[in-house]
This record gives sequence, structure tokens and C-alpha cells, in this order.
Amino acid sequence: MTRLYLIRHGETVWNAERRVQGFSDVDLSQRGQLQAAALARRLADEPLNAIYASPLRRARQTAEAIASGRAIAVIADPDLRELNQGDCEGLTSEELRAQFADLLKEWRAAPALVRLPGGECLSELAERSRAAVERILIRHPSGSVAVVSHNFTSLCLLCWLTGVALDDFRRHKQDVAAVSIVDVDASLTGSAVLLNDTTHLAELDLEIDPA
Repeated sequence: MTRLYLIRHGETVWNAERRVQGFSDVDLSQRGQLQAAALARRLADEPLNAIYASPLRRARQTAEAIASGRAIAVIADPDLRELNQGDCEGLTSEELRAQFADLLKEWRAAPALVRLPGGECLSELAERSRAAVERILIRHPSGSVAVVSHNFTSLCLLCWLTGVALDDFRRHKQDVAAVSIVDVDASLTGSAVLLNDTTHLAELDLEIDPA
């Protein structure tokens, strides 16, 4: 049995501005750095055997904060990157609705298979992120592993591990700097222990932005 800590990165300026990030490489904001430090304190007593992360800076910086003080090097895996949102990246929510209204309707109806222009569809993200975690589970058939990634990446992994259809991914939620814990057995069956936990952020007296 392996315990997976699925962690979403801390806030970026683009999160605060409600801009689409995707593959865009954006640093943590000052608030995001505080959230990453709070995550590190939250996980300080957890016996992590390894820390894997998306190579995008916002995830990598969050993972490095968690790794601080541990004799563990963060391992980057490009398959843990966020959904490639192509031409939508950099747009605010309002700009996205104005420029891609019809596409958004299609995507909301069938997100698994609708491809974003210049990007990918949710099923492609689900396939690559699952492959990444399967590799992790082969390397770590027991113990505890942190996986630091992104919103849609975390949601795809949670759907797979808890048996939720990808088109129903909204049944799960993974806020900025949230932790979800799933125990995974040798048959790759997951059992959720904790979902979307943000209690460690309360000490910061910060408003949690779910975008």
C-alpha cells in the first residue's frame, strides 16, 4: 500500500487575476510562497519517502518548500504538468468567455474529449498523469509519496483513483495549496483518506482562491 499526497501548487498572480495558466510557466506569488510554507509545516511530521512534481515553476517551488529540511530531492516529471490549454492561456475568465463561448459550452458538456485550440483534451491529460503516477507506484510500492501538480492534473488523478468518470470530474475539487490523501493498493485501487484539505491555510488568515 502506498499513501499518495496529491498537492496543488500555491497561488500565482495569474490565479489571483483568474487567468488561464496551463503550460504557461508562472512563479508563485508572495501569497503563494506563504501557502507553500504552510504546506511544508502541515506535512512536516509526515514520513514522505519521495516528492514528485510538475516541472512548471509554481509546482516546483511548492515542492521545494515541502522538501526543505528533508534529505529528499524533488523529482520532476513533465507528465504531471497542467492541462495544455493552448490559445486559451493568459486569458482572463471574462476574455475566455468572450472569445471561446461556443467551445466552452462543448467543453462543459463533454470535457473528456473536447480539445482546446492549440492544446489538449482532458483525456490526454488523464492518460499522461496516470502514467506518471503508475511509474511512481512501481518505484514506491509502499510508503508515502507527495505528488505536487495542478488543478486539472489533480482532478484527473482523483477521478482515476476513486473511480469517478472523467466527464464528472467536478465531483472532486482541489483548491490552491490543498492536500488530498489517497491510499493505493497493488491493484491500483484507491481509497480516499482526505480530500481537498486546506485547514493548514487558516493560520495565514488568507482568503482561499479556488480558481
